[in-house]
Amino acid sequence: MKGIVGIEAGGPPFYEVLFPGPPDWFKDGKITKPWGLNYSKVTYAPAAAAPSELAIVRQEKPDAPDLVRCWLQKEPARQLSNLKGIPILLLTTEASFHVTYDHCASLYLKQAGVDNAAPLPRSAALPARLRA
Repeated sequence: MKGIVGIEAGGPPFYEVLFPGPPDWFKDGKITKPWGLNYSKVTYAPAAAAPSELAIVRQEKPDAPDLVRCWLQKEPARQLSNLKGIPILLLTTEASFHVTYDHCASLYLKQAGVDNAAPLPRSAALPARLRA
């Protein structure tokens, strides 16, 4: 494999994001990716036999006011060693609702020891025209 390009790929780790509108804007949906970024089993180091072995924690504050708070692993995080050394680029467009949570996948990968590039659109937050 030469590399991975994710274009508005898969969504945030663990929970789906619901968009109920103001004043809260974001709400956790159900767990649809119990292995972090995937629906099916992923190889971690140290190994996890079941998703319940992945200890997770939610960011106390979002990285910006118009971004969701990410779910990450509790430290020390299990590593995704099979992805180490593979170039990964994660792309999100400014007009997409993905801009509110795709940064979470990048943070999750970095925490799991996987370097990746996730250039933010011009605005890391929702443009004013998409609010309200």
